[in-house]
Amino acid sequence: MKRIKYGSIVSAALILLLAAPFAVAQTGTAGSGHWEGTIQLPKKAVKIVVDLAQDAKGEWTGSLEIPEQKLSLAVSDIAVNKPSVSFNSKEWLLAVEGELSPDGKSIKGGFTSGFLLSVPVPMQLQWVSRAAVKGPAGSTRISRDMEGTWEGVVTLGAAWEDDNTSAGSTTTVRVTLVTGPGGIASGALSKPGAPDPVPLSVIGLKGNTFRLELNSAGVVYVGDLKDGQLIGEWNQFGLDPVPLTLKHINSK
Repeated sequence: MKRIKYGSIVSAALILLLAAPFAVAQTGTAGSGHWEGTIQLPKKAVKIVVDLAQDAKGEWTGSLEIPEQKLSLAVSDIAVNKPSVSFNSKEWLLAVEGELSPDGKSIKGGFTSGFLLSVPVPMQLQWVSRAAVKGPAGSTRISRDMEGTWEGVVTLGAAWEDDNTSAGSTTTVRVTLVTGPGGIASGALSKPGAPDPVPLSVIGLKGNTFRLELNSAGVVYVGDLKDGQLIGEWNQFGLDPVPLTLKHINSK
């Protein structure tokens, strides 16, 4: 009887383990997976993370993250008709149209945002692992002492320059918070002198970390509650984050 060497068994096992990610990419549903890559904005490349998954009924779910912007959202209208791949987020006015490579390991295409990018910018994604779709963020309870009006001043950076603003100019931001049914937070964002406050999409408090989103303007603010102030960053899609400290100017 021919004897099989132990070393040969170990070598064969290692080959199978190393080949496993490739096998998953090849045998899984085309387009599904955890994808990482970049979108090429006019002034810089920004990291993007996309998760797309298809269930046994053929229905797709997905999520998209832009870590630098602290942005995480659900995507919909996912369509994979190899080689084309497309999806969007109606709330954030984002859309992706791309093509899947023959080996199923990359997607190249265009990324648009109704806020700032009406013309597609280049996007490239690489398959990393199985999909890990994240659910959309929702509003939470806030403590009673957070109710009322918060106000701060944003100093605009170079990336915010346009025909009406210049780097170094400032604008005042005002946030009003209340608790609604079930104690869940609601509120609005406004500027002094502006006609109407705009309802916030998400208000969340986890520990001492506060988060608000205004989907209609592509805004995410994340700050830490410390000594009666919220100290954090104002993120608006496609623009460099800027510091913003909100002070509690009155309570409800």
